[in-house]
Amino acid sequence: MTSMISVAAAAEYSLSSRSYLYLQERDNAIDPNDHLAPLYEYLSLDLWNLKEANLSFHSYGWGRLDLADESVGGRTGGYISSAYLQYRYPTGNGQAKLGRFFLAEGTTAETLDGLFLKGTWKGGFGASFYAGNPVETSLITANGGDSLVGGRVFYVRPGLAEAGLGYLIEQGDFQGENREEAGGDLWVHFAHSWDLTGKFVYNLTTSDLASHRVAFRMVPIDTIDLELGTEGYSYDGLFQKSLHPAFLPPSVNSSDKVRELFADCEWHTSDRLSVHAGVKRISHDADDPGDAAQGELGFRLQMRGILNLLGFSAVLQTADQPENEYRELRGWLMGSVKKWSFSLDALTYLYEVPVNGVDASIQIVSSAGWKASPLLSLSGDLRYTQSPRYDEDLTVLLRADFALDGSWGGK
Repeated sequence: MTSMISVAAAAEYSLSSRSYLYLQERDNAIDPNDHLAPLYEYLSLDLWNLKEANLSFHSYGWGRLDLADESVGGRTGGYISSAYLQYRYPTGNGQAKLGRFFLAEGTTAETLDGLFLKGTWKGGFGASFYAGNPVETSLITANGGDSLVGGRVFYVRPGLAEAGLGYLIEQGDFQGENREEAGGDLWVHFAHSWDLTGKFVYNLTTSDLASHRVAFRMVPIDTIDLELGTEGYSYDGLFQKSLHPAFLPPSVNSSDKVRELFADCEWHTSDRLSVHAGVKRISHDADDPGDAAQGELGFRLQMRGILNLLGFSAVLQTADQPENEYRELRGWLMGSVKKWSFSLDALTYLYEVPVNGVDASIQIVSSAGWKASPLLSLSGDLRYTQSPRYDEDLTVLLRADFALDGSWGGK
């Protein structure tokens, strides 16, 4: 249920509640079979104009109750993704946050229980600062950090360029060390639809370039969208927090470094038909898994009538190690009839070397929805999977979405 109402105190709020029921039966290839029926409830609440126009509150979270076999992590679960106060300054594009929030600033992406401050001054120069306790949600993370502090200085010219330098330190026991990183980010808009973007993160603890990405996007003519770039990462530098020996698969070489060169092109042959092509070269320092090359070709066709969209794509990957070679085929369609909508998505992987004795995996997802009224929509998915992990996996997802907009009170 979603509602947005102006109350007498002049505050506005938006409340959203969504309930999902998954019905899943797995015929496991290795473990005992599962019969799962988790019921999920997602809640979000946003409040604006608290006391004054620029102060707001935002929160989002979910809970789970298993109605059949127990899921990984227990019969019940839940998580508060965010719950924070935000103040936006009337000038200088400044903002402040206090509470639990997802932080995306320059090269930093963290969920934090703490404080965030940001401001831009005359001339386009600015700075940000954040501090608090990091929120760990990964099951494979070695240990949560005790505290995290960082910041970024930047220069921005709206619509033309932005460049920044950042630093963070997280106190904790990550392979016996704290986590300390420096990063840089760049975006330059050269001309109409010509853009250069770049990011790098240097791990000061491991003295290693943890990750980098540079991409150049251009639209030489209106029907062609082309992107060229390179990216890479090192396992030790990028996954310092996650590479706990207890969770590190024996097949992963933690000293390995990965570099990729890629080119993607989207060709809009007409208003209704577009063709996509891409190539990628993946290089590893380690002989195992070794290097690989990948090519992709596909199309999307928009239509009129009952069938609205039809698409197909094919991917071929060759590699030094035969077990890393595969072909991927995918086709999909979407349509609608009056208040009904439907879709079908089929995906298959064909392995050069069988995995657990299986040389192919298949996944088919069909969906149907019915808009019962302007306020109520009902929909469901049916997913069937065969893979090296599961002999058979059948999942049913039922959804009911109710939305209400209105007003009450006011200034």
